[in-house]
This record gives sequence, C-alpha cells and structure tokens, in this order.
Amino acid sequence: MHKRNIFSGALVTVMAMSMLAGCQNAPAPQKAPEEVLKEGMAKLQEVKAYKFEVAMKGDVKDELGKAVNFDFVLGGAADSIDAKDPKVSLKLDGSMSDGTSGAGGNASAELRLNKENVYFNVMKLDLKGEGAPPLPEELTSLFGKWYVVPLPPEVQAEMAAGMEEGNAATMTPEMAAMTKAWEDSKVLAAPQYVGTENIMGESSYHYSVTVDKAALAQFLKKVAESQGEAVTDDDVTQLEEGLKAVDLKGDVWVGTQSGVMNQVIVSVNMKASDASDGASGNFMVRFTAGDINKPVTLQIPPAEPFPTDALMGLMGAGAMMDPSALDPSMMDPSLIDPSMMDDSSMMLVDPSEGVVGDLSSDMIDTGAPVE
Repeated sequence: MHKRNIFSGALVTVMAMSMLAGCQNAPAPQKAPEEVLKEGMAKLQEVKAYKFEVAMKGDVKDELGKAVNFDFVLGGAADSIDAKDPKVSLKLDGSMSDGTSGAGGNASAELRLNKENVYFNVMKLDLKGEGAPPLPEELTSLFGKWYVVPLPPEVQAEMAAGMEEGNAATMTPEMAAMTKAWEDSKVLAAPQYVGTENIMGESSYHYSVTVDKAALAQFLKKVAESQGEAVTDDDVTQLEEGLKAVDLKGDVWVGTQSGVMNQVIVSVNMKASDASDGASGNFMVRFTAGDINKPVTLQIPPAEPFPTDALMGLMGAGAMMDPSALDPSMMDPSLIDPSMMDDSSMMLVDPSEGVVGDLSSDMIDTGAPVE
C-alpha cells in the first residue's frame, strides 16, 4: 500500500531551500558562510527585475520499476520595477519519455506579458511512441504563430494591485514567521566556501552545503502546520524514514557585487526501499538569475487574435477531448488569474510521489517581478 505523505509538496520546496545554506581569483568573503547565505536569500526577495533560467532533468522509477526521463528548461525575464507596467517573458523547451517503451514527447513554447496583453506561440508539440495519437491538422496549423489575448481591465487592475502589494518592503506576518522558523531550525550544516565563479555575468561566491535531515523534518512539520495540517509524531517519524532513502547534494552561489543568491543547484538521489515506497532514481534542479534589477525590454511580436472560436469548435468536435467535459468558460480571458503568472511558485517533481509539487515563494523567492 502506498504510504501517506502529507509533506509531498513541502518536501521538495525545502529541498531547494535547504541548498541555500572556470574559477576566478577573487578573494573569499570576510563574513561567515552562514551570514553570506542568509543575506543572499534576503536580498533575492527584494529583487524587482532579473533574467532567469530554471532547469530540471531526471531519470526516476516508481515502485513498479516504470521509468520516466525528463529534461525541461524554462528561461526568461521579469520586471516589476513599475508595478503598473509589469513585463514577463518566458520560453519553455522540454521533453519527457517512458524509459521502457520510449513513448513520450517534446514541446517548445513562448509567452510574453505586459500590462495589456498576453502573447504566446506554441512552436512545437510532438508525441512519439506506440499508441501516441496524431495531432489534428486543425491544431497543428496553429503552431509556430504568435497570438494575442487582451487582458480585461479588471484583470489588469488586479495584477497591478498584486504586484504593488508584493513590492512592499515588509514581509507578510506568515512569511516573517516562516523565515524565523527556518533560521531557528538550523537545517543547513557546515556550508563550505568553494571559490568564485561567473554566474550570468557576475562573479559569485560558491558554497557547498549538506542538510541536517532531522532538522529538516522538524521544519517540514512547521510548514505543514502553518498550512493547517494536523501533524502527528508518526507523521514526522514517517518523513524521517523517507528522508533516509534520499541523498541530497546542494550548491549555492551569491553575487560578489549584488549580494543576491543567483544560483542554486539541487541534486537528489532516491534509493529503492520501503521508506521510499520503492521509488528510485535521480534528478537535478537548477535555478539561475542574472541582470539583477536591470529593467527588462519586452519585445512585442507581430501577433494575430487567438482564434478562440476555431479551437472551441475543434474541442467540441471531440478531436481533442470529450465534448461533455468541455467548459466554454475556460476560454474566457476575463477569468485569467494574475497569480497564475507568479513565477515565485515553481513546479517541481516530488521524489516521494513521482508527481508535481509546489515550490513556494515562502521557501525560495525568485524575486519580486511576478508576485
């Protein structure tokens, strides 16, 4: 029976946060490693414009031995220096496949957003493997073209208000409490200075860190309780047992000039065992940032209005989905939730469940641009 795991999303969240504990000849920082990392994370939370890249790559197996390989890169830039004139640019390239049969696919797409419109372009969506359904021409004919969807005035107002609040200098009480809980937990163990390296054009201090798994379990308990979960001693014991089957390796970089945490690399190796529910494999997550607080220039592509009616007809004809499951309101742009554009919540693979979990901005904030 699959074990209950109340920490599925929070576990991966803090795996990345736990890492926050060609070389150049720059001198080592005078401050203690713990202080450099603490200040680097705090300054990251104040960033209002930056370029970034998030990469995920892995090869994992579930308890039945079914393998999944994935390789995704999400890059882009974000700017909320002027909360009433936000700019976001995203580009996704990725692939996923069944390591046994080879079934899977790959995709690439771009999205750009300003205060008035969302622009998007699906360049490629290929499915492969035995049994993969062919994509209808009505759909593939939409690929490789830029489309625009206007943001209704009420959505624009909500987005501006959200960013204005997010740009405030003070943290919310919840964030402040979680930050203090993290500092008190002492999860980071013996961060070691490695040297200096160039990260997106900035000379940066490199540290390697280890993780105190018992402290991590206690912090995860606090995370779960802050979200309204009732956590028992048995739950904590189960989590501690699960962590025994996971090897964590982390590295973090902090800019020598900006003082901002500008790169985190997390490597996770899962050993097949009862504690891991038989799951095994490894994956890597990397977050990199650069051009800190430099205004972003958003290139507006020549685009045509998105053919909503044509796509609705395609769906209604059953070419893509069961028409009984079609909800026309899903295509209403007035229902766009601006918080869905928030890249302070990154989606990562949860090693304990083989599903996607949430990397909350309470744990690692990629900056204020998209709050």
